[in-house]
Amino acid sequence: MRSFLVLGLSVLLFSSCKFMGRRVRGNGIHGSEQRTVRDFNRLEVSGDIDVVLAQGTPSVRIEGDQNLLQYVELDQSGSTLRVHLRRHINISTENEFKVYVTGPGFRSVEVTGSGDVTGSGRLRGENLKLGLTGSGSVTLDVDMPRVRAEVTGSGDARLSGATRTFEGEINGSGNISAFGLMSEDTKVEIHGSGDAEVFASKQLNVDIAGSGDVAYKGTASVNQSVHGSGSVRRVN
Repeated sequence: MRSFLVLGLSVLLFSSCKFMGRRVRGNGIHGSEQRTVRDFNRLEVSGDIDVVLAQGTPSVRIEGDQNLLQYVELDQSGSTLRVHLRRHINISTENEFKVYVTGPGFRSVEVTGSGDVTGSGRLRGENLKLGLTGSGSVTLDVDMPRVRAEVTGSGDARLSGATRTFEGEINGSGNISAFGLMSEDTKVEIHGSGDAEVFASKQLNVDIAGSGDVAYKGTASVNQSVHGSGSVRRVN
């Protein structure tokens, strides 16, 4: 029995180490690497990676510790570009480590994990769907007719700019900070303890199930449905 127990613990330890992956430490030497990509309008980021978005000719530039650049992998399928670290690799950086992604227009940005995505300059285009799953964050300035943000987990979505219609959905304890996103019609759904800050000049529809709160600016007419201890309030 003891032999089986030792064997079981050994297998568990091996499996845990394999799952956690190999840690690679940065060498402290700054490096930069340019990658070639085709046209895309959908971006998926996974893992602990910080990404800076810009609008323009498609390109990807990676900056950080020279020996770590090789572990950033790009997968492109149709109009979707995926940015992630190599499987079973965890990096520990000495220099600031960022991936700069430039595309002609973004229709969808999906972030999974603990990475941070930040926009460089205002992003313009058609509709934008933003998805955030995990503990990461997204900070974007946009000018688009329709914007939708879905936050699942404990992440934060920070939005500014202008849109006609904004839809925000929170599942969990995450937050949406969008006082600076000038929207005419706004809809917010919260399932959990997350909080939302939004702007609406014409119509605001709120549906809360849980302890989440919605604070809003603007002179919109408000329709609200609250099940739980959540609240809806206007702020100056």
